[in-house]
Amino acid sequence: MLIAQNIERKPSVEFRLDIQPKAIQSVRFASRGGYVQTFQPKANKEWKLLVKSETFKQLPPSWKPLEGPLWVEIVYVFAPLKSFRKPDRELIERGGLIFKETKPDVNDNLNKGLFDAFTGVLWGDDAQVAWSASQKAFGKVPGIHVAVGTLPRTIERV
Repeated sequence: MLIAQNIERKPSVEFRLDIQPKAIQSVRFASRGGYVQTFQPKANKEWKLLVKSETFKQLPPSWKPLEGPLWVEIVYVFAPLKSFRKPDRELIERGGLIFKETKPDVNDNLNKGLFDAFTGVLWGDDAQVAWSASQKAFGKVPGIHVAVGTLPRTIERV
């Protein structure tokens, strides 16, 4: 049963990032001087900073991070593969999408990095996201479509 299914979700903000989606793993481990250390690769840090910067550009000047429980809808659009058949390439050229059923994984790898980047920008903590829906597809213009809004703190079961 989907408890948030029948809740009206009006976005507080909706935007598109012209950034290639990127899979981000939580942390990496390295052994230095007999100690195990965790770190984020430099490319991951740079990508998150780019996402933060581009997100700020999309928000109204008076924007404050959202509070309370939130919903998020995300569509990750990847560039089409050169190996696509002609009908698939033509569909994409007309603006269609083809669902991506290969790596990276949506929840573990794509959402993780994006949600981390949105912390302090769209919300105070990504733990506030109580409902999310994510899709990944191949399309004409790579990017990330985002819609975020608040949820009621309580809902009545019917």
